[in-house]
Amino acid sequence: MALNDDPADIGPASRDLHARFEDAGKGIPEIIAGGEFGAHTIEEDLDRLESLAAVGVTEYIHGARYDDLDGFLCTLDALMERVEAYRAR
Repeated sequence: MALNDDPADIGPASRDLHARFEDAGKGIPEIIAGGEFGAHTIEEDLDRLESLAAVGVTEYIHGARYDDLDGFLCTLDALMERVEAYRAR
């Protein structure tokens, strides 16, 4: 499965994987999504995270491109804002 953070893309494969794990008598599979925070509002990003959790995603990898320290700090700020807001929900 390609690394992305679209619940509509991940959902069908996630359901199939869960069924295969269940048929094999295994526990819940680890499903990792990845994308970038900060391109949308905090609420949109949090809604996406909730939708991902609903389709079985267990981890999220935040990736971002930046050219310099200032760019890195901007993406880090966006990530930390979303982590704090998600924990507060």
